Amino acid sequence: MSVLVLALIATVVLPRLFEPVPEGWVESLWASPDQLAIAAGVLPQVLVAIAAILAGRTAVRRLRQGRGGAPHRLRVQLRSLQWLAVLSQAIAVQFFGWLGAVRAAVGDLPGADELLALVPALAAIGSCWWAAHPMEKLLRPALAARRNYVLGEFRNQLAILGVPALLAIATLEASDLLSSRFLDPESALGWMALPAAMLIVLVFSPVAMISVLDTTTLAAGTARRIVDDVLRDNGLSLRRVLIWKTGGTLLNGAVVGVLHPWRYLLLTDAVLNLMSVESLRAIVAHEVGHLRRRHLPWLVVVAAGILGASVLAAETAAATIAEAMRSDSDDSLLEAVLAGEAPISSHDALLEVALPVTVAMLLAFVGVGWVSRRFERQADTFAVQYLSLSAMSEGDGVVGPESAPVRASAVLAMCRALGRVAELNGVEPRTPSWRHGSIQSRQRHLVGLLGQPVRRLRIDRQIVAIKMAGVLLLAAVVAIEVLRSGAISWEVAPAERSPLSWCPPHTTTAGSLDRSR
Repeated sequence: MSVLVLALIATVVLPRLFEPVPEGWVESLWASPDQLAIAAGVLPQVLVAIAAILAGRTAVRRLRQGRGGAPHRLRVQLRSLQWLAVLSQAIAVQFFGWLGAVRAAVGDLPGADELLALVPALAAIGSCWWAAHPMEKLLRPALAARRNYVLGEFRNQLAILGVPALLAIATLEASDLLSSRFLDPESALGWMALPAAMLIVLVFSPVAMISVLDTTTLAAGTARRIVDDVLRDNGLSLRRVLIWKTGGTLLNGAVVGVLHPWRYLLLTDAVLNLMSVESLRAIVAHEVGHLRRRHLPWLVVVAAGILGASVLAAETAAATIAEAMRSDSDDSLLEAVLAGEAPISSHDALLEVALPVTVAMLLAFVGVGWVSRRFERQADTFAVQYLSLSAMSEGDGVVGPESAPVRASAVLAMCRALGRVAELNGVEPRTPSWRHGSIQSRQRHLVGLLGQPVRRLRIDRQIVAIKMAGVLLLAAVVAIEVLRSGAISWEVAPAERSPLSWCPPHTTTAGSLDRSR
């Protein structure tokens, strides 16, 4: 679901980078551009909702007839319809100006126009959960009422990534608006606008997520004692430990927030009610592993490096294609589009812009997913390391020796916890996951740790290498961009300047592009 949420958010972010296809291409059609924008933004989502409801009714009828494969088939159909809703949203925004039509109606308010443009797609996605409820109710009689079930799915599936993403969009737009009106972009205060906006997102995202999710503080008891023990043993403290109330529909744990004063641990009600004591310790230790290894900030750094390198590769490929296609100019259409100097309006855009950008985004998607799955394996490993050393210390707080082996009991506890997560969430253990990897592959990795020295494991060395590579990649991207922008120059005037003085930044003008064809 996380990939679908990211794709949905991207549909309203990409127009900030790439101008939508101009309206002129629809002038000969049956309606005005505004009417087409509304039709493209709303009608496909209505069709998705109708298809979801029909699929849900058919699945219930088949289940009552004794066809056991109906639940799995319905889930696949509804997931496909949700992706169709995202694709329809992207087409409406990029080719029919749906976001522009919404913006023209409500204004370019920070985050508001994007959120309103997402409403039809969100309604279509919600209709899939509405259609799934009768089937899920037959399988789980204790399931919440239909309205509460759909609301809970919106909270549980969209809040973790959707709320921070929309908050980031609104904050960055507000920062850009304020700095352009009241600050000189070249001044020190102008340069501070973006870091200040990012700090606001880091501080308020956890609070916003907690306010959207249905949570309550974990009271004193066995579960709270287990959590406190794991946190104390690893020298960590949190703002609050919360029960994430899902009505038993989701078995998961999560750490929300990077900065200490706004950091929370979430454990779903199903984790607390259905997990054994040892599996609960393993899950808490897994989440603590994310904190101790600082996975979230490092994932941001590595992802920024991968994305930046992918964009540079796309620009290089676009310039090469432009040079091959137009002998009169080696200027890249992609560079002009990114600079806002040209829309994607020519047939050349398919090769010069769409192809390199698509390949670059796919590479970034694959790279970030691979790194995320390595981080997830390290968190699993951290839990096994902690459980192994805890078993050796016999409760007296003594840390085991460096050569202490990974214990079978620790591996078994973590593997059981992962298997229970897959079972209660209705996930096939072999099902791949972009962010986490399949349950089966994670269990196989843990079994491979048996007997190895607990303090010298391969995944830890691999993560160190990934972090170093991410830093170097991001530094290289920043250096290339600085040099290309001309912000730093080593040229000096021959007579009146000291050999050690800096020249002021010079400006360059973009070469003209022949857009006649």
